[in-house]
Amino acid sequence: MKCRALWLLLLLCLSSVLALENITIDSENFDMVEYNGDISRWGKIMSPLDYGGSHRMSSFSDAAATFTFTGVAVYYISTLWPYSVNTTVTLDGQDPEQLNLTDPLASSSDGGSASSSYAVHWGRTGLANTTHKLVLSAGANQASPYTVVDAFIYTIDNGTVTTTSPTNTTNTTPIEAPRHKDITAVIIGVAIGALTLLIALALAVFCWRRRRNAQRADPWRSVLPPATSDPPSVSQLNAMGITYTPLTPDDTSVPNTACPSLIHMTAP
Repeated sequence: MKCRALWLLLLLCLSSVLALENITIDSENFDMVEYNGDISRWGKIMSPLDYGGSHRMSSFSDAAATFTFTGVAVYYISTLWPYSVNTTVTLDGQDPEQLNLTDPLASSSDGGSASSSYAVHWGRTGLANTTHKLVLSAGANQASPYTVVDAFIYTIDNGTVTTTSPTNTTNTTPIEAPRHKDITAVIIGVAIGALTLLIALALAVFCWRRRRNAQRADPWRSVLPPATSDPPSVSQLNAMGITYTPLTPDDTSVPNTACPSLIHMTAP
């Protein structure tokens, strides 16, 4: 009973750890990222600073890319540039938010490639676990508007599913995060899951050894037939590997093949 209770507790802990999962979507995932207009309007820029080695960028003022997902959180990943680059994000038709993707640590220039490696520059948590749409569009107040699509992270919740409408959140401040935030979360989840598995294996070995020691302490429990008021029959003795030879009144000694535990008694 105690072993079963411990197993149940371990399974509950493991299910809570695995309930949340982060998934990263690259700009080239056309099943989840929809680009308006012809794809030729979205240049594919190759760079080792991008997530997956590339990003999509459009300078058309009406350009928009829609990321559709089902989850409880979403994050926007992008590189930074040494000149003014802004992109607008709009979640589920709420008020748009303008992101400044200008690298504050780089020497300013009039153009060129990105100067800072990809990182999370915007995020929203506490969403209802239902379908959401995140739209990227050109930033306002730019001489040359840009819409930058590098990657997204969204969090799925396998433990709670709801069909309610998305809820507004008060956390509208863009966030900064390390470039490997999603990887770190995965590593932590795997480590906790591995630790839980090791504990479960140790518990299984403990229960098995305990049962084996109990059998060794009373080995005849699994061999002898159930106790009755009648002596065992010859067939029962043979089934236990004991050879029994019946004695006759003329026998003067017990044969060597007789069961050593049986005593032959004759009348005086």
